[in-house]
Amino acid sequence: MFLLLILKNRQYFNVFIRQIKISNLEDENAKTIYTILEDCERNGNNDESAFNSIENNSLRNMVFDALSGTDNSGFDVKAAVNDSIKAIKMRSLLERRGDIISLINSGDLEKMKSEESSGLLEAKIRLDREIEELRKSEDF
Repeated sequence: MFLLLILKNRQYFNVFIRQIKISNLEDENAKTIYTILEDCERNGNNDESAFNSIENNSLRNMVFDALSGTDNSGFDVKAAVNDSIKAIKMRSLLERRGDIISLINSGDLEKMKSEESSGLLEAKIRLDREIEELRKSEDF
């Protein structure tokens, strides 16, 4: 889980939360870590004791293992964070585009008003552009 990497490299958390919302995360463990990190940032607390509130024992153990684990030297943390951000954004964009395509293909398009159907088509085109831009992007 990439958020365990951010635990050890908190300087990347602000970059991460500027681009990824908690609603973009699917994994409940990732959402828990995200929420705690967000609370730590908001309260100016970088104390590891904040993670004692994790009720899931295996997640709490993973967190403390990550915090006490080995050094990341030789590992490109920035690239890993960047790749994670891009993957989460891409998944989210593709899901939203899929939902719009489903609506367009459902046959309900004929029942919709002209402005609603053109709004769906415009949203799909906008998402297609965002997906293409994300594919071409290099860095955060």
